[in-house]
Amino acid sequence: GGNSSGQTVAELVKRMGTGDLNRTHFVRVLVREVAVGALLAVGLGLGAYPRVRLLSRRATDLDAVSIALSYVIIVIMANAIGVLAVFGLSLCGMASVGAPPVVQVVVDVLGILLTCVVALAILGVEEEGVGGMGVN
Repeated sequence: GGNSSGQTVAELVKRMGTGDLNRTHFVRVLVREVAVGALLAVGLGLGAYPRVRLLSRRATDLDAVSIALSYVIIVIMANAIGVLAVFGLSLCGMASVGAPPVVQVVVDVLGILLTCVVALAILGVEEEGVGGMGVN
């Protein structure tokens, strides 16, 4: 996610610096970047499923689905956040040159949280307690 958002931010900052892009292009750029993110995300998701399922000894189909779905959501979210950060900073009159590392860290942290939420929604929680230790 961080890498995807970093690329989005870097490209948009460059285009804003050359004058090829301004605030009036926000909706068009957001739609385009989310679409590009979706294409990339589907490819990553399709690659993640067999990687988790076949290369992780105890992984189930649901484990693989939860990771693959997380990849898809994270990359789409990352591209959208990248666009929002660049245009948001521009709207505030701030230089967006420093945005890539900040956006990458924010997206990576959100990606971890999102992966936990997706895994919880798909896999649920064992009733035995935390870590299967039988704590009730």
